[in-house]
Amino acid sequence: MPTLTRLLAFLAVIAAIAYGAMFALANFVQPTTHQITVEIPASKIPQTVIAPPPPPAPAPPAEPAVQEE
Repeated sequence: MPTLTRLLAFLAVIAAIAYGAMFALANFVQPTTHQITVEIPASKIPQTVIAPPPPPAPAPPAEPAVQEE
């Protein structure tokens, strides 16, 4: 059992160091921002139609109802 306790304590210390490093990086390091320009060849851009779709075809006229007496 002492070996298991020692292992768990060692893993807890490693986790605490990792957590502390992440906390320090998140709170004390300010990122630098700058613009990036990336040229994309026109052949890589998918061609899409910008025009609206054509209107649907008109429905055929309905036949008049025939009344039988």
